[in-house]
Amino acid sequence: NLIECKKYDNIYDEIEEVIRKKQCYSLKDLAINGDDLKNIGIEKGQEIGRYLKTALNIVLEYPEKNKKDILLKMLGEKNESFNNRS
Repeated sequence: NLIECKKYDNIYDEIEEVIRKKQCYSLKDLAINGDDLKNIGIEKGQEIGRYLKTALNIVLEYPEKNKKDILLKMLGEKNESFNNRS
């Protein structure tokens, strides 16, 4: 798969597009929150913060993934993978 890349003349063009498309650009815009993460077994405060930042990075790259079920599945798999290494 080729990843579609857009060239912006400046950062303001990119910001305007994010706002125009009502895309997620901060933790509060995510389809999930800390309570959702607790429900899948992620309990420590710092760990929740790390997972939320991971979710934000995913959504910034792939805005269509800002759906609760998709993000929880992805983060749940990441959590299981981490726990299996312990």
